Amino acid sequence: MKNLKIGILVCGVLGILSMFIPKEGMTLFSLFKLLGGAQLGIMLAAFGLPTAMGAMALKGPMQKWQAGVAAAGFGLASFKLEVWKALPHIGDLVKFFPMLLIVLSAVVGLILSIVVLVKGE
Repeated sequence: MKNLKIGILVCGVLGILSMFIPKEGMTLFSLFKLLGGAQLGIMLAAFGLPTAMGAMALKGPMQKWQAGVAAAGFGLASFKLEVWKALPHIGDLVKFFPMLLIVLSAVVGLILSIVVLVKGE
């Protein structure tokens, strides 16, 4: 179970980093910025909160409230990215690696957070 909190931290960091990987002269950061400053702030918070919760849990066992906050962040990211539409086309996302990385970070992070929330550490 100790590896789950590291997994949450890694998924949060990868979600943030994926926004800064350039692909064909464009980054997800700039795309979210074009959609509006609120969208960019939401996506940064959606991955920033789980990153902070994973980092806090490195000093001791992950508490349920930390797992809940991480699950809420990854859930928000999954909702905003509409992962239910993206997952059936996961093979096509390989062509746009940053989008593949952010979708997988959101989904895997949500699953890990829920496991920690339900089972505890």
